Amino acid sequence: QLYCKPVVNFKIPPTVFYPQPKVDSAMVTVDFPPTREPFPVAAADLRRTITTAFSQRRKMMRSSLKTLLIQEGVELPEEWGKRRPEELKPEEFLTLTEMIYGKKPERMEGETRVWRHMKHGEW
Repeated sequence: QLYCKPVVNFKIPPTVFYPQPKVDSAMVTVDFPPTREPFPVAAADLRRTITTAFSQRRKMMRSSLKTLLIQEGVELPEEWGKRRPEELKPEEFLTLTEMIYGKKPERMEGETRVWRHMKHGEW
């Protein structure tokens, strides 16, 4: 949601598939704006923060980010440590990343490739 605007167009019931899945489906449109303001943090740092936060299901931020915080020599404020990653708004991950790594403005050219690089190999 930081990079695009997702819109649920309509729901698709399980009855239209064979065999019927035990989940509901939806048709989703993802609109990427032609331009956007750069983030106050580097894309690689943002990715590392988000993936680390969500790597341990249902853990509080102080537990899921523990290794990252020790690596960076940072202590998370108590009000952030008690929250779970799924409770944060996308914009709050920018603030969290800035608390951990400091303000390093995003380079707009080529830096967003960091999201696919690790899983899909070199460009």
